[in-house]
Amino acid sequence: MPRPARLLLLWCVLVALGTLHPFVLEWRPVAVPSDSFFVPRLKGFDPPFNVLMFVPLGALLRRLGLRVAVATLIGFGASAAIEWAQHYIAFRVPVAEDLAFNTLGAFVGARFANPIARIAGVLDSPSAGPAAVRLTMFLATTGFVVWSAAPPIVEGTLWLWADHAELVVGREQPGNYAYGAPVHSARLFVGAHEPDALREPAWSSTRDLEPRDPSLARRIEAADAFTIDVDVSPATPDDVLRRIFTYSAGVQRRNFLLGARGDELVFRVRTRVTPIIGLFPNGEEPLVIPRPSRRARVTIAYEPNVVRAWVDGVPVATKTFVLPMHNGVRCFWLPRSALGVWLYFFAAGLVVAAGAAGFTRRAFGVAILVGIGAELMQLGMYDRGPQPVVLVPLVLGAAIGAWTAARPANARTPQN
Repeated sequence: MPRPARLLLLWCVLVALGTLHPFVLEWRPVAVPSDSFFVPRLKGFDPPFNVLMFVPLGALLRRLGLRVAVATLIGFGASAAIEWAQHYIAFRVPVAEDLAFNTLGAFVGARFANPIARIAGVLDSPSAGPAAVRLTMFLATTGFVVWSAAPPIVEGTLWLWADHAELVVGREQPGNYAYGAPVHSARLFVGAHEPDALREPAWSSTRDLEPRDPSLARRIEAADAFTIDVDVSPATPDDVLRRIFTYSAGVQRRNFLLGARGDELVFRVRTRVTPIIGLFPNGEEPLVIPRPSRRARVTIAYEPNVVRAWVDGVPVATKTFVLPMHNGVRCFWLPRSALGVWLYFFAAGLVVAAGAAGFTRRAFGVAILVGIGAELMQLGMYDRGPQPVVLVPLVLGAAIGAWTAARPANARTPQN
């Protein structure tokens, strides 16, 4: 198989891991088109990242002999397939913006395939020797693997709150369900307070004529604490999470949510520990309390690393938000519950970096040793170490990476 085809295989693996994780398929769409696909975002790092992600695809297809138009069309089809799959994957939202920028990236890669190949050839040539860029690639990738297994400290501080979010009380929004009983009042306070210490709220649903303070989200983030106080009547229980009170800018950008599901009240909040729509990485709810069978006043106070709840002034639950066994990368992108795909990803990247650094023949062994070392660190630090579900994807990822990094037989391979 020609080298561009091997690189294309690695590209497919990495893009699938990056765009379809956590691979939690649902039998029906989990994203609402009106709230996702047809609403462009055009901010943050998404547009340039989506362009760059598809540049290798266009360049590799062009190097395989396809025309620019055909390579661009394949890029469009690949992106459309990803967006369609995201429609059925939990925590993923398809957007037209991604489709447009992915296609642009495939076009750029195909149009400028020759300059890209020349740059890659310089970095990958035997004459380059132990250049700084190669050494940097190798050390950075190795460090990333070790860091992913290192002891982390992740605290439940408020994180990435949307300042343009809407305060919604008991009614429906795209992708969410309305509560089926009256919500008599809902109040939001800056800072953490117990029920008997509540004073003037920063926002109240009973003051409909007063506009919401546009700096409210920033004030709450600065305080790193807030309290909600809701007077609510019971509704007929069902298995759908129905919103009672939420501060939300959409399905993926809710600051907090208090809802009812079955015989429970569920509270979610966006923090560094619960980045995906306010859930813990393993899908656990930040706070669950029994739902009152009569009209009741529910108060929930969040402060760094802890959330507390009261019903009619009586404490009913407390939950901490410190995750001592996760770091930011594994918490946000590739949690360990993904059965080792994070090692799959890093092992492949490590082998490619090792090959670029001139260690091609030993790259496979290097990846295996570093991966096993990371697992031994897990064993020593957390008493949970080498597991088949981690080591098998590790070996598979290293094998794919070594195959991809290997030069053709007629090319000179530098030795270390």
